[in-house]
Amino acid sequence: MRSDLKYVKCQVCQEVAKVLTREANTLREEKAKGPKHLPLTEHDILEKVEKVCDVETTEGEWLIKHDLQETEDKLEMVFMDGNFGSCGTECKTMQAACQGIVGDRDTDIAEALFAGQMKRAALSNFLCNSKPNGACLKKVGTDG
Repeated sequence: MRSDLKYVKCQVCQEVAKVLTREANTLREEKAKGPKHLPLTEHDILEKVEKVCDVETTEGEWLIKHDLQETEDKLEMVFMDGNFGSCGTECKTMQAACQGIVGDRDTDIAEALFAGQMKRAALSNFLCNSKPNGACLKKVGTDG
């Protein structure tokens, strides 16, 4: 639901940072240990970034592994610990938030991961807390 995006976009952003950091590190290790010791390229990482919001890919699998649950006055993203299925309304809400976060910034995100070999905290700060469109900049209940 579009109306729920503002409540989950920060949580989604932090999960995207976690997933992309893990994917980039795994890719870097696989390339280094591979039989041909091929170098990691920015394009390799860009492919991962472009897939992180797609539930049909390994990179986007995290979306179906989480659910949105209301607790008191909050909407929280919760890991389902193996108890998950298809992409329903909550998943589509998280997917829309993810697309809003990654969207036009996919190349910048890939470049940051590739060039700086960013750790998760740095990527989270870059994605979620940097102006002008950081997902965690505005408190829930304010405009945006």
